[in-house]
Amino acid sequence: MKKLNSIISFFLRRIIVLMPNQITAIFLSIAIKERLPNGKDQFAFRKKSNKYSILALDSERYRGDIDILSKKNEFRVLHIRQGWQRLLTQVFLTKKRYIYDVENAINGSDLEIQHKKTEALVHDVLSKLYKIIDIDCITIVHFKYIPDYYWTIASERLNVPCIMLYRECNVMSPIIFDMVVDMMSNQKPFKGSHVIVHNQKIKEAFIKSNFVADKQITVASALRMDSLIKKNINYFMNNFNKDKEVKRKIFTLFYFPVNSSMFGSNNSGVNVKNYYPDGNYWNKKESYFIQLHETILKLAKANREIDFIIKPKEIFMHDESWNFYKKIVSESRIDETKLDNYIVDAHADVHRLIIDSAVICGGQSSTTIESLYMGKRVILPLFCGYKDTAYFEQFPWRNYLDLFDVADNIVDFENIFYKALNSKEITKDDMKKRRDLYSICFDDLSGNAIEKYSNTITSTIESSRRDNDLD
Repeated sequence: MKKLNSIISFFLRRIIVLMPNQITAIFLSIAIKERLPNGKDQFAFRKKSNKYSILALDSERYRGDIDILSKKNEFRVLHIRQGWQRLLTQVFLTKKRYIYDVENAINGSDLEIQHKKTEALVHDVLSKLYKIIDIDCITIVHFKYIPDYYWTIASERLNVPCIMLYRECNVMSPIIFDMVVDMMSNQKPFKGSHVIVHNQKIKEAFIKSNFVADKQITVASALRMDSLIKKNINYFMNNFNKDKEVKRKIFTLFYFPVNSSMFGSNNSGVNVKNYYPDGNYWNKKESYFIQLHETILKLAKANREIDFIIKPKEIFMHDESWNFYKKIVSESRIDETKLDNYIVDAHADVHRLIIDSAVICGGQSSTTIESLYMGKRVILPLFCGYKDTAYFEQFPWRNYLDLFDVADNIVDFENIFYKALNSKEITKDDMKKRRDLYSICFDDLSGNAIEKYSNTITSTIESSRRDNDLD
């Protein structure tokens, strides 16, 4: 299937070279969908209205943001997949290129010529596309994708501002913070108009790298957290959700892969020896991973009345590391196919899982912090002497272990599991600490992120319009 898609993309790019840009624009307009408030899509039309039209680029990466924005009356939310964007950027850039490469291409080189041709093509096609479908701004989710880069440059020149809704905001780990700063420092300043981030720490990284100016960035939490905050209020007001009793108790592992950066990292942007003097990767990570998953399988077999849910991100299941997980399961002494209560579900609703679970386990993901905020017992498996390693020094929650149930070995893990099953009481002091940590990660406890996003998006659009009028 991947090879077939590649062949189709090749022929589509060849066709784009041959046909007029007006036809290409019409062709792309068909690929743009409008997200309706009910979550369904329809074909986009010109539609003059008093709503601001947002075109979300690379639409599969937004983690629900498109759905949330589409429910705001002042917005009309359109979206397009990155594959369609790439048809334009790969017409001349036929080899894989990075933004750093094209920005620093030598004058007169083949790459610089390809870069200029790509800029001109995208600009001309978008100038025609934006006459077919009214667009007031575009949004992107990251600064590293080259199709977004060219669409940003062209849109800004056409007085359509680009707003980055940056979603990679967990930079509590020192090495990850430094890597993000390095990535942005290696690029020229942001070509778009504004950036919205989740917390002050990631804003610090953007400013430190000189990627954006202070006035170009807004801290506004994460859109998906508004619903969690509302659920948190209802959850505690209804005495731990008594209005919807969960018939079976649930244990949830927010899965992290064996090649997770909590076990080391191989990144050319920083000198990893400064962080991991004993090597890029922890030599006990495979043993750690085996112990964790074999223990969960053992508990699932011994507790058939409890559901054990493994929640990976879907992208993890397509990574090479997933084969290691499957090998552990298949080589264990437990036949998981006979365990009706052992469930792998990449599509489970994260917040629903958090609310319904009696016990949660995780690593460095922010889902662990969301779980703490919801008053859950959260197990951190820190097996094989992990706390005594340099890798632990980069672990984002290393200074907050008192808020978790820390398991140093599999015996600890099993004991904590059984104790946590029947423990709901979290002291007021601990809940305050949990909320404080949540605020560090997501900035806001008001549940009003949507208003901050809305105000920032509309003000950016209006500012661009005023600047255009002055010109």
